Amino acid sequence: MSIRPTIMRSGVPLILLLVVSAGGSFAQKKEMIQLQRDMAILQEQVRQTDRQVAQLGERMAVFETLLKQNLDTSTKLHQAVAVIERGISKQADAVVGPITSISTRVDSLSGQFGALRDVIEEMSSRMGKVQQQVEDIKNQVSTLPPPSMDGLEGDGMGGTSAETLFNSALTDYHRGTYESAEPQFQDYLKLYASTVRAAEAQFYLGAIAYLQENFGNAVSHFDRVLERYPVGLISADAQFKKGMALLKLSKTAEAIKEFEGIIEKFPNSTIAPAAEGQLEQLKGGSR
Repeated sequence: MSIRPTIMRSGVPLILLLVVSAGGSFAQKKEMIQLQRDMAILQEQVRQTDRQVAQLGERMAVFETLLKQNLDTSTKLHQAVAVIERGISKQADAVVGPITSISTRVDSLSGQFGALRDVIEEMSSRMGKVQQQVEDIKNQVSTLPPPSMDGLEGDGMGGTSAETLFNSALTDYHRGTYESAEPQFQDYLKLYASTVRAAEAQFYLGAIAYLQENFGNAVSHFDRVLERYPVGLISADAQFKKGMALLKLSKTAEAIKEFEGIIEKFPNSTIAPAAEGQLEQLKGGSR
């Protein structure tokens, strides 16, 4: 009789232990399920992040391509503007003759001096407007093919051959076939060094060296432009490119001098704002 109650009394704690143990296992299982669910969510977030990073990389690649295209377009713009400036310069030369003739007649026609003076002033005003139009064109033109210059160049061997050689070299340059463009520009300088486009040929030799990352040769070519054609239509661009090549060679102090020279000698050139931007960036970074 005493044994049964003892068993019953001892069985109660055993059942409680089983219940508590089962409850603990259930709670742990629930936590594991929740942890697995959280891990699945985290993995999905990681996959989404990877996809976003990949999309960002693709967009950056597109941006780099567009930036390169814009730089190429900017180079073509400077080239086209230079051609237009040469054409306007020749038109100005054609106007100078009549002005000189009028000034000579003024000495013998004193009675009409006032009227002639007004004519001269009007023509000067027109020339100022023409110069302003050039500045406007520089800001608006994106790309223009070089106009024909037949008859404007020649060395006794015929202007057409000079123009043909230059245009062939320029076409190869725009196509990116520098190994063909470079020797043609060199030949042009040998045969037609006294023509109006000789400065351009020298400039393009420097541009090719710069694009091929041969920055030392690029500096030498741009120096020749500045030495032989110090006030040419393309001299400001040559000095700017020389400054950029010096930066590539880590010659910052020399590059700053070139950019300052542009602002001093060519304050109204289209490249002057770019030179000011480089100076602001370089001097600001050195503080």
